[in-house]
Amino acid sequence: MNLKYRSSFGINGWFGHNRSYNQVYALANLSRRAKDRVTQSMYQGISYTWTNTLTYDFKINHHKINLLAGTEMLKNELSTSMEASKSGSAFGLPEYAYLYNVQNVETIGDISATGRDWAAQGGGLMSYMGRASYNFKEKYMLDITFRADGSSNFAPDNRWGYFPSVSTGWIFTEEDFMQSADWITFGKLRASWGQNGNQSISNFIYTSNINYLSRGYYFGADKLVSSSTSIPSNIPNPDVKWETSEQLNIGLDANFLDSRLGLNLDWYKKTTKDWLVIAPILGTFGADAPYINGGDVENKGYEMMLSWNERKTSFKYGISLSGAHNKNKVTRLANAEGIIHGETDVLAQGTAYVSRVEVGQPIGYFYGYKTDGIFQNNAEVNAYVTADGDPIRVGSEMDTPRRPGDVRFVDQNGDGVINETDKVKIGTPHPDFELGIQLNAEFKGFYANTTLAGKFGMQVMQSYRDFSGSPMQNFSTSVFNRWHGEGTSNTQPRLSAVANANSNYISDIYLHDADFLRVNNLTVGYKLDRILNSVDWMQAASVYVSVNNLYTFTKYDGMDPEVGYGPDSWSSGIDLGLYPLPRTVMLGVNVTF
Repeated sequence: MNLKYRSSFGINGWFGHNRSYNQVYALANLSRRAKDRVTQSMYQGISYTWTNTLTYDFKINHHKINLLAGTEMLKNELSTSMEASKSGSAFGLPEYAYLYNVQNVETIGDISATGRDWAAQGGGLMSYMGRASYNFKEKYMLDITFRADGSSNFAPDNRWGYFPSVSTGWIFTEEDFMQSADWITFGKLRASWGQNGNQSISNFIYTSNINYLSRGYYFGADKLVSSSTSIPSNIPNPDVKWETSEQLNIGLDANFLDSRLGLNLDWYKKTTKDWLVIAPILGTFGADAPYINGGDVENKGYEMMLSWNERKTSFKYGISLSGAHNKNKVTRLANAEGIIHGETDVLAQGTAYVSRVEVGQPIGYFYGYKTDGIFQNNAEVNAYVTADGDPIRVGSEMDTPRRPGDVRFVDQNGDGVINETDKVKIGTPHPDFELGIQLNAEFKGFYANTTLAGKFGMQVMQSYRDFSGSPMQNFSTSVFNRWHGEGTSNTQPRLSAVANANSNYISDIYLHDADFLRVNNLTVGYKLDRILNSVDWMQAASVYVSVNNLYTFTKYDGMDPEVGYGPDSWSSGIDLGLYPLPRTVMLGVNVTF
């Protein structure tokens, strides 16, 4: 029997300050007078964690049992800030402004100070946990856990969330009937089901918060002077509660041929219930949108890994291949429309939203117009008609017919007008398949290893300029592939002196396939052990060269095909020219004493 108690207490504090310096010059009576202002801000905060666990182990014959009980408290105790400014330094330099050499101020406006105390917003998390583990003859295993978490981010009636889980395993190669199977070294079947919670929303967003505006409403006959005021910060939602992720997993771990061949298989189904999301609201509400439990999202798929490791005299090597397929689908949304629209003005100012959430579709899929190439000549323009022979109009272009070089939008419903009703799903930022490769080899002190990762079946929405603004802005070199005459391009429309549907309509002309395989790392080195055998005080040493982000195999013409950016918490895959990953080369020496 073994009884253990462990307690830990941690404090995390932060303190800092910022100082800015501005000079304002004025011309009066043909002379210049310099007036400097120094603004200094200070902020500080403290958070602490207190964790306690009690474990008890005991064994009865072949039965091993482990029990654990624990508590954990997280709390932000204090968070304050203060900002002040002075003007009129005697030396005209900011580094001297806070010494006792400041000139007399001319107006009360030359001295100001503001401050905030977020102590009440600190909030915290209180958790109680328990676990029971059972093992019989190292063949049958069972774990049962339970968590109760209370968060100040939710109203008192919804503060607590309860999250159970259970897992089991069977090492079938320990069974008597498997002892004669020389071809398999180790085999284990496992299954698990569990829940965990998410409380990552703003503090006290469930209730009404107030914003203070130093310049607010204007009163008086002429309305020349604004008065300070307070306004509602957000729409309260006392019914918001924990988001719960529930996952079922079934897996197999096995080693074959004296553990040279390894196999790992996993199938999973994960459902996120009561998804925490900011509700879409109208601007007429007059305050920021509330968090709601917006629906359910389902992810299911499989993961597998196949590895081979072998040693032949002085040469040893290893190969590992891993793959994963995930299918994402929104199964419920807590609104009548069953749709959440993304942010507008993302690809360019004045454009519609790019990403969308809809029941039955992957979360954050790309939404817009499908296209069917570029009009190459007037004959193709004249053939752009409905089944009745009427010309197809694009939006409000009543008097602006299509012309060569324009985009041929697909009229999905055949009504002769390209408008919102013709928008469809045009792509998704989620890959169909993910691949991982690891290779390593060693021969007589020389060694090399590399890691590759790839994603396939995903798309990226790309925009490197504000194409709805002035056409005189900078372009990328892809502009040379635009349409500028019959047969020159069937993917990029003509340039125009004014913005039009060719550029302003969100369509698949901005959609790019983003499959890639990246060499994440390559390391080549030499172990000096053979040379240093006579050095007693040194156990091992090696020299190496390592390259990170060596090369990316892709047809994507942007800066990086692996784009995670999205303006909403649920959107991704939008490339606005984010800085690409750097390539780094390192030379190093490892020494073990």
